[in-house]
Amino acid sequence: MKKIIVFTIVLIPTFVFAQFSKGQVYLGGNLSAALFNSDTPATSNISSSSNKNNTLNLLPLVGVFLNQKVAIGGGVGYTTGYTENNYTNSYYDANNNLITVPAFQKGWSNGIYISSFSRYYIPISSSVYFAAHGQINFTRANRKNVQNTGTQEITQEQPSYSIGLTLRPVFIFFPSTKWGIEASVGSLGYNYQRYLPDASSNNSISLSIGTFSFGLAYYFAKK
Repeated sequence: MKKIIVFTIVLIPTFVFAQFSKGQVYLGGNLSAALFNSDTPATSNISSSSNKNNTLNLLPLVGVFLNQKVAIGGGVGYTTGYTENNYTNSYYDANNNLITVPAFQKGWSNGIYISSFSRYYIPISSSVYFAAHGQINFTRANRKNVQNTGTQEITQEQPSYSIGLTLRPVFIFFPSTKWGIEASVGSLGYNYQRYLPDASSNNSISLSIGTFSFGLAYYFAKK
């Protein structure tokens, strides 16, 4: 019995890792990717098409705890994306013959964004936490669009800025008292985007299960 008690006392510090306190600071970053690919088969009146919509975000960040469960912070990140839509385009020539040619629309985007976030931590075990993560981004980006109808090609530069709100679940594993490994799948977001210089804009709400995020953070011990 004494051996069991001694073994338990020695083992407890090994599993009790994450203990947050007011004013504690952590530095980290995350890499997130959203991948979407689809194919639409041809029917009697609709041509086949394939679509790609992929984005990649890199965000270094700093956070501070307001209490044992709530942290706030921010960072400056980089975002890049690629979209592609391949389809067929039909038209009649001078002899009234129906001509069908391959066509496509492609777009490349790059931007810098400023982010602020808040998190609410919920312990699952001594070394695993769940966090509800809310984030606001202000992004300044530029997009290049190329449209090829099969008969002509049009290239357009499209600068823009956007304001977005994202909510996502985060799971954090602490292999030690100072390091946290993060993973997240899925997100719910709202985005307002305004294009320049024509000042047109759009609003969008998205629920994505194809968004993956991975991160690493270093937690400073509070003095």
